[in-house]
Amino acid sequence: GSQARASLNGSHQSRIFFGPINQAPLTRDPVGTLDAEIGVAGDNGIDVSIWVRNLTDERYLQDVIDVSSLGAFGLFY
Repeated sequence: GSQARASLNGSHQSRIFFGPINQAPLTRDPVGTLDAEIGVAGDNGIDVSIWVRNLTDERYLQDVIDVSSLGAFGLFY
């Protein structure tokens, strides 16, 4: 018969600094995310699965560009 599977994975990253001197405001607080997958493998060799990354829709900074040296307050995304 067919075999079903499910998995739940988590990851955690501590506070990180985006600048060379490791000071605010170029930091990101600690963040945790959850990923999930469910799937079915059939006897005929067909395997179907669905996965979700960041299941809880946690929003966090990936990268920062500091433009404060250009006379602006700074641009963060």
